[in-house]
Amino acid sequence: MEEAAAVRGAAEEAVRDVVPGTLREEISGFVESGSVVPGTLTLVVADLFGEVDPDVVDGLTERAAGVQLIYDGLRLTRRLVPRG
Repeated sequence: MEEAAAVRGAAEEAVRDVVPGTLREEISGFVESGSVVPGTLTLVVADLFGEVDPDVVDGLTERAAGVQLIYDGLRLTRRLVPRG
């Protein structure tokens, strides 16, 4: 599915400058190995509602990557924070 690949690529681009490098690698690992359903659904739903304009597709993909990174960030935070 090309939407999933677009979201994954945009998310990888968005975290390229995250420091420290170990955090960037953790986030990239989550993006690479995890499900990109949240970001992909953003693109699919926008298309269903006719919101995909060829002139704004890149912006929409960036927003979809943002949705994806929020979900992945929450998942990573849950893994890193000790449960008490």
